[in-house]
Amino acid sequence: MQDLEERQGELSEAYYSIRATVDYASAGGANKVFLITSSQPSEGKSTTAIAMARDFAQIGRRVLLIDADLRKPSLHTVMGLPRTHGLMDILLGGAKLSKTVHPADIAGLDLLPLGQIPPNPVQVLSSSLISDFLERARSKYDVILLDSAPVMGLADAPMLSRMVDYVLLIVEANRAHYGQAKSAVRRLQDAGANILGIVMTKFSFRHAGYTYDYHYSYYSYRNRKTPEDAGA
Repeated sequence: MQDLEERQGELSEAYYSIRATVDYASAGGANKVFLITSSQPSEGKSTTAIAMARDFAQIGRRVLLIDADLRKPSLHTVMGLPRTHGLMDILLGGAKLSKTVHPADIAGLDLLPLGQIPPNPVQVLSSSLISDFLERARSKYDVILLDSAPVMGLADAPMLSRMVDYVLLIVEANRAHYGQAKSAVRRLQDAGANILGIVMTKFSFRHAGYTYDYHYSYYSYRNRKTPEDAGA
């Protein structure tokens, strides 16, 4: 149990570092819109988006996390939200944002699930509906995070990348093929995306040639006092 708690603490610290780096690289400030995507499914993009949204809210930012995966939404499942209403009701039905978002358990964080899956996602993305909505939402939030579909095989993420300020590409360290990740970057660049950086998830010290003992000792070292420190 102690090992598990320490590893969870290390994961939280890693996401905190990612949020801080993203904040610095994007020059801080308010009214920023980020797109979180990955080269392929199940690389950790939704987990990263949720963790970043929480961390931004915890430092006092007003945050909106949007499920912008128009084909396979997951925010409602992960966060236990109803799927009956969401982003699509705002875009197609004229629903008000204030009546559609769900306050999270952290002050300052609002969640916006997708709602019903549109019959033609590309048609929605090709219109000005999402970009117009984001412009209206900017005045209400300091940070807006969009959790989108993966890049490869779909037009969604490259099209969304033109509507946001920055793009973060999530790559699973021990699964993603180098050529595929490179192709994902190229597709985003060809669409004119402003790629802020790449986040590597699920890194395995064992696969990298380190033992778990080294991993444990490395992260625990900073919290332990040596005999010299104790006597200082």
